[in-house]
Amino acid sequence: MLLAIDLLISFFYDIISKNSNNFAFINCAFIIGMFYFLAGSLCYVWEKGFFNITLFSFKKINNEIQKRKGLLTDDDNVTLEDYVYRKNKFFLTSNLLSCGGFISSLCIMISFLYI
Repeated sequence: MLLAIDLLISFFYDIISKNSNNFAFINCAFIIGMFYFLAGSLCYVWEKGFFNITLFSFKKINNEIQKRKGLLTDDDNVTLEDYVYRKNKFFLTSNLLSCGGFISSLCIMISFLYI
């Protein structure tokens, strides 16, 4: 599905493009493929828990600010283990990584062969 979307957008961009070169399709496909790959990489890093410590520290700072204002009691104790061992799962991570990597590497190979 992601590959079809990429090819469709690239094809329409190639038709609409005013440039007379043949690289408009390849350039557009590569950019969209890299967007897929970068979004998949971000999802992968987020799944593995890289940002859990950062979220924990912001939660602690927010709780301290709320306590000083008198809006929060000590009932909401957040422990580090709640954030460190929490796992996130995104359903498109592997699809974005594989499709983005495939499209980007294919566009690179085609552009080198075309030159």
